[in-house]
Amino acid sequence: MTLVRRKFLQFAAAAATVPRIAMAQTSIAMPTPSARALMSLFGLKYPIFEAPHGSATSPELASAVSNAGAMGALALLPRPDEARDAVSK
Repeated sequence: MTLVRRKFLQFAAAAATVPRIAMAQTSIAMPTPSARALMSLFGLKYPIFEAPHGSATSPELASAVSNAGAMGALALLPRPDEARDAVSK
């Protein structure tokens, strides 16, 4: 084992024994009233919106996200004919 890895493992073992501070327990109704209103407006099952990821986004991905109950999205396409084709798919 290299010296760097050994030091890392020693550090990790020491960190595991440090007591954790208890987090305050807060109860928030999910989804929130605003999320519920947005879901109702778009007919969504889940309050999830896909971010259009440029060329990584495809009509198939947007469709799959939408079919799963969330909001699918397409990236802005440079030409109207490309946008029309993507939306029609």
